[in-house]
Amino acid sequence: MLTENEVLNALRAYLERNGYPVDEFRTTLEKGVDLVATHKTTGRTLAIEAKGATSSKAKTSRFGKGFKDSQIRTHVARAFFSAAELKGCADWHDVAIALPDTEKHRRLTARIGNALEILKISLFWVDSKNTVSHSPYHK
Repeated sequence: MLTENEVLNALRAYLERNGYPVDEFRTTLEKGVDLVATHKTTGRTLAIEAKGATSSKAKTSRFGKGFKDSQIRTHVARAFFSAAELKGCADWHDVAIALPDTEKHRRLTARIGNALEILKISLFWVDSKNTVSHSPYHK
């Protein structure tokens, strides 16, 4: 079970390997855009909202346990709302959501695939081995 911080750490390494030095990086203890990176050649700025599959706080009852279906839905909904909100900000060229690569997360994002495509919000998937894959919009 990946925490939000683990998703972000894997994504940070992936982006830096792919020409996107990270400008801003926030853990679950900080407010604001989770990750902002700017491509070193194109100058395109990418803002990312991330969610995990379990709590990142060791003192919570969900730490190390997968979230319930209703919690996953709430997290995906919050990530979608935050990403849509970021799309309205002129500061970002590109906006994405980063999620654990699980069947439940994929199933929920497929349900909002048309909205992701219309808004041009892409998805980053992080699997249990910290491998990152990128899906432009809902594909």
